[in-house]
Amino acid sequence: MLSPLPIILLASLLTTAVSAQKCPIQFDGRVPESSTLGTFDTSASPFNPGYVLGANLKWSSVLQFPAVNSSLFDANGTKAVEVTIKYILLPSLPQNFHSTHLS
Repeated sequence: MLSPLPIILLASLLTTAVSAQKCPIQFDGRVPESSTLGTFDTSASPFNPGYVLGANLKWSSVLQFPAVNSSLFDANGTKAVEVTIKYILLPSLPQNFHSTHLS
């Protein structure tokens, strides 16, 4: 019968190796609690304010701060942000419509 000691030692070594890893955060996209909607239109935004949203739209016009409880991923000093997407499709009438029939 095999002793469980080697398995316990191996598990202990693996646990130590995994917990010793330190991975720095490359980009933290959480929104600081002091942010206003106008912040997203400036270079102080955590996101690029130059991204194109559409004709004459600004980030402050499509974002909201909802009144919700903090989530599992929220940190102290941050708040939730929500994006409102409005998509309206106005299809044009078909022009030069052709129909083919086999007789």
